Amino acid sequence: MKKLITLACMAVMAVSAFAAGNLKADDCKVGAATAGTTVNGFKFVPEKGITVEDKSKEPVKNGDIAYKKRIKTNGMRDAIQFSAKAGEVVTIVATSKSKEEARQLAVRDAKGKKIATINAPAWNANSPSFTSETVTIPADGDYLINAAAGGGLYIFEIDVK
Repeated sequence: MKKLITLACMAVMAVSAFAAGNLKADDCKVGAATAGTTVNGFKFVPEKGITVEDKSKEPVKNGDIAYKKRIKTNGMRDAIQFSAKAGEVVTIVATSKSKEEARQLAVRDAKGKKIATINAPAWNANSPSFTSETVTIPADGDYLINAAAGGGLYIFEIDVK
């Protein structure tokens, strides 16, 4: 009986390790993120620097949603890590930090292999345009979101369902 209970507990823990989740910049503490900072199951992996910026005086609007904070990455070495199950869909609300050019955002597996890229439109404070694509996760595991190349990104939300 004890073995059965132990196995059942282990199965529940394994399933919860790959739970869907949501990260909103508004849920994060303003300031520089340190290695290992975790919010709602999403882990910050700063190498050049990840900063959560306060935009409460001029919230960034995306349709009916107004973001009071944004996550700023400084290049492709900065990442946000999360766990997901095969078949779950990742939606990312982001823009390029550049005012002149769109950038590519990458979703990578834990080994760094790129599984998808998403267009992150150029930043326009007066009329922001956000990512609109989703990525379907191919296998259970850990994944990273970062810039595919070059400069940084503004990330407002990551949703895994």
